[in-house]
Amino acid sequence: MNVADAVLLLAHDDEAERDRALLALAGDKRAAVHALVAALVRPASSTHFARVVLLLAAFEAKDAVGPLLDLLERGTLGLDDRAVVARALGDLVDARHKGDLRLRRQAVLLARDLMAPTRASIVPALAAVADDAAVDELRRLAVADADVEVKRRAAAALAALPPPSPPASPLRSSSSLSSSSSRLAPVPAASAPPPRAVAPALPPGAEPVDFAAMLASTQSSTLSASSKASSAPPTTDGGMVFDIEAMVKTQQAQAASSSAPAPPLSPAEQRIARLRDPRWTERARAIDDVVAHGRELLPLLLEHLGHDAPARLGICLALARIQAPEAASALLLVATAEPQTANDRDLQAVALKALANCLTGAEQGITAPLLPLLKSTDPFVRAGAVLCLGRLADRVGPRAATLLLANDADVDVKKAAAVALSESVREDDIDLVPAWLGALQAVPRPPIEGQEALLVALARVDLADDPANAPWRVRVRHRVRPLVCGATASLRRLAITILDRCYADADPPPPWVVEDVFTRVGDPAADVRLVAAAFVARFLPAGFSGAVSRLEDALEKDERAVSLLCIEALRRHDTALAQAALQAAADSDPDADMRAAAARLLVGFVPAHAEWTASTPLPPPPSAAASAAALSTTIAPTTAPTTAPTVSTTPRRVRPAGAGGDVVEARDAPSPKG
Repeated sequence: MNVADAVLLLAHDDEAERDRALLALAGDKRAAVHALVAALVRPASSTHFARVVLLLAAFEAKDAVGPLLDLLERGTLGLDDRAVVARALGDLVDARHKGDLRLRRQAVLLARDLMAPTRASIVPALAAVADDAAVDELRRLAVADADVEVKRRAAAALAALPPPSPPASPLRSSSSLSSSSSRLAPVPAASAPPPRAVAPALPPGAEPVDFAAMLASTQSSTLSASSKASSAPPTTDGGMVFDIEAMVKTQQAQAASSSAPAPPLSPAEQRIARLRDPRWTERARAIDDVVAHGRELLPLLLEHLGHDAPARLGICLALARIQAPEAASALLLVATAEPQTANDRDLQAVALKALANCLTGAEQGITAPLLPLLKSTDPFVRAGAVLCLGRLADRVGPRAATLLLANDADVDVKKAAAVALSESVREDDIDLVPAWLGALQAVPRPPIEGQEALLVALARVDLADDPANAPWRVRVRHRVRPLVCGATASLRRLAITILDRCYADADPPPPWVVEDVFTRVGDPAADVRLVAAAFVARFLPAGFSGAVSRLEDALEKDERAVSLLCIEALRRHDTALAQAALQAAADSDPDADMRAAAARLLVGFVPAHAEWTASTPLPPPPSAAASAAALSTTIAPTTAPTTAPTVSTTPRRVRPAGAGGDVVEARDAPSPKG
């Protein structure tokens, strides 16, 4: 097998074939290195790119350093591939790469990578370059990196570096010194050299000053100045007078003039730098500025997110508002990193909420790292994690949200779970209905947001048609009915909508359920009035006591949609009072459409029922034939009068009791308090 075929076989699914390829490559390392380097130039598939790079490192292929740097400069490698390249570079570089600017540039970028293995693997490359920038980067890793292993490797690399060579002494030659020494006043010799004093500890931020070096560097200028000044007296002990303060200022000025000025920050870098401001008001202004330039600053924000610890919180807050899907992977790494300090814990919660805003639902592989965060002791972390899970395409989100909504003790977590549930539930999530009903009945009840989310979920699932769903429809009716008079308009509207879907013409609601909904026709919220009027127009029993006067009150509010439904309910009431109310609407309603609709319903309307009284027994449900006749009269009225209703042949709201007789469904009966 030649080496070219062996390189191709590295991507084979069969392990035995891959082993054959490795043996072939190991048999001719020189040709293998050439073929592997050539494979780096071609677009590599992710299945064998790592094998190619690691084999080059194992074969000690120094020629692969250049192609690897080319790949890094293209910027097309993913996080995992960058980690493999960093490991290979750490194994391949040596003393020959000292001072290599190209290698140092890429090594510094890898040292600021989001993945800790990448930062740890590139430490040997930084130590091999060993210029000032590389050494500074090693010091940063040894002191400020979040990963313990990276810190340890960087510290070990710094300790192994040779000490810096001392600077060249600015002293003059011995001849010049001897010639100038004749102009110095003699110093009397001491009988014994005094003991050397131990240097005191310096305060934080102070730097030691080498006065001997300063004296040597300024000796000539001092001597020339002293020869011109006739009034400079010698000291009493035979030494010369030196202005130490002047020497220190001279050295500082020389150092400032010799060092190159730092390049000015670009406007984009200045915006990122303002995110490090410890003052919250200034940082808030900086976040607004970054968001205003969102897309153009996105690459720089993601680069700083990996290594710029002081700016991470501001970057996450900005990314949460920019909502860029490209930031999801970087935010996931920040959110799932183990927090070491209180600031890290705050950052984790903010990163999770930013991640939730950046998700599109099509991401893969995000669920597994987020699941452990649902058990975090920090409620904000749990809330952020469930928000993220609710916006993913898999079905973990609604289940996790249901569990937190029912069992979590923190109100903020329950509110976040409510949002996640309302966003993630689908029509086929019928298996979660028991859990939702249990959460509605929990003590204490979920917050208002949680109850609304549970009703949204129940309204979205499809409980109709399938006979297997009949038990769940019955249970939903009983759990949802109390919320018809809920605390918010949203609860009331959703409850009526769910009840409307849970009943049918062949299975109508009992009168007490109709009464509960009828009270909402006068609700303060317009959307609640509309759905209540639609329910009454569909299910109002004929002769329902007191219905006509309440419907007339609703007609006086001049809401066209509600009024049209109310006159449909009057026709369904099928009494003389209802006929009179329809005639009044047809004669005097200010809306022409209302007059036309009422006149259409009056055609062929001969009342067949009397309004219920206290002594009137509840009528049986209308038969299927009567319901069809009423419906056909409403849609296409005829001039023939309707006949009296026939005896009902549809099943009553009872279930068989075995040997005979009927057993009323207990939960559908009126409550003692009602």
